[in-house]
Amino acid sequence: MFNPERLVLARNARRMTQEALAQEIDYSDSMISRWESGANKPTYSAISKISKALSMPERWFSLRSIDEQGVYQFRSLTRTEASARDQAKAKLLYFREISEILEQWVDYPALNLVDSPNRIEALNITDEKIEKLAEEQRTLWGLGNRPIQNLTRLIENSGVLITSDWLNSSDMDGVSAWMAGRPYILLAKDKDNYFRNRFDNAHEFAHGILHKNLTSSDCKNIGYKEIERQANYFAGCLLMPSDAFSLNYKSVTLDNLVIEKRHWGTSVASLIMRYSQLGLIDDNHKTRLFKNYSYRKWRYGEPYDDSVKPETPELMYNTVKILLEEGGFRKEDIIDRTFYNADDLEQLCCLPKGMLSGEQPTKPKLRLIN
Repeated sequence: MFNPERLVLARNARRMTQEALAQEIDYSDSMISRWESGANKPTYSAISKISKALSMPERWFSLRSIDEQGVYQFRSLTRTEASARDQAKAKLLYFREISEILEQWVDYPALNLVDSPNRIEALNITDEKIEKLAEEQRTLWGLGNRPIQNLTRLIENSGVLITSDWLNSSDMDGVSAWMAGRPYILLAKDKDNYFRNRFDNAHEFAHGILHKNLTSSDCKNIGYKEIERQANYFAGCLLMPSDAFSLNYKSVTLDNLVIEKRHWGTSVASLIMRYSQLGLIDDNHKTRLFKNYSYRKWRYGEPYDDSVKPETPELMYNTVKILLEEGGFRKEDIIDRTFYNADDLEQLCCLPKGMLSGEQPTKPKLRLIN
């Protein structure tokens, strides 16, 4: 039986309007609307066209709905189009469904996270408490005051599921939510920047710690800017621990901070903010640094931004790999059992291109014997 909620989800994932889909499959806008509301059911012929237009298997549209309950935290600018947020959320839900199906045959790492503040504590959280939580998480990971070498791997080993995908929006960096007992994170590939990607990852991880027990109404009452500021503050504390910072330089300059950037794996801009938060530079010094930063046009790209490739999530790649190599699965089995196409699986599970979509063995050629 056709599930209208699946049609809405697939259309959002492709960032396609009802009008665009209607034009693609030669139906009216109003018919698309009636299908999505459940007022009408599409014919088999229509489902075939929908499947082709949205690049989803026909039978995928007959599955039960994905549980969308959860508070979604978007790392995006307030001007971001609703369609970009809908797409990011849809892809995160795709990832959740795929990961839950594959979890039937593979055990994911257990959660290794500090206890989140309860709702009342989260509603009244202070910067001191945020810093303490970040320090406790670092202690749990046994980091001391050392830089984090591979943040993505560390977070995945703590039971958080991470994916990355193209969102085709310069204003959208990612989305996260607690679902089915663990945090899920989707990071945008669009910026392709190792330093920004690490901070985005730490930011989304922060939401999973700080805001786990808040409702959507709570977040709205606190305000988007404050929720994002808290996540940014936690990310800075996690990546740049306070005990490791001191006035090592006679004067903090942009050139000094470029050296620190490579050491901590964070941008110069985030280092300026961290020095300011710790009181190691005053507001005037911070303003001068950012003015010089803009003068050097570093807002469009800092030194060494292209020197390191962004971290890549590995957990789902290892999951698929072990199923293929040791679990008796073939490529077709992964595709068949998840109900997703090979391209989406490769993208959301961070697999090499062609790992599932590669050409299948050709049929043997036979000839008649005279």
